[in-house]
Amino acid sequence: MEKELLKITLGKLPFSSIFRVTVTSVKPVIAPSYLLFPNTTEQDQIANAKKAYGIK
Repeated sequence: MEKELLKITLGKLPFSSIFRVTVTSVKPVIAPSYLLFPNTTEQDQIANAKKAYGIK
């Protein structure tokens, strides 16, 4: 795996160790506002995030 990473990074990002992660289970990540405001839609979430971060 070291050779592959060196090729990808062109040696510009040094690393001291490499480890492999095996996913054994997953759960969805749900924004708390979906639980606090059940009628919130994905579009509402996007609009609120854009407003909060000043994105048009």
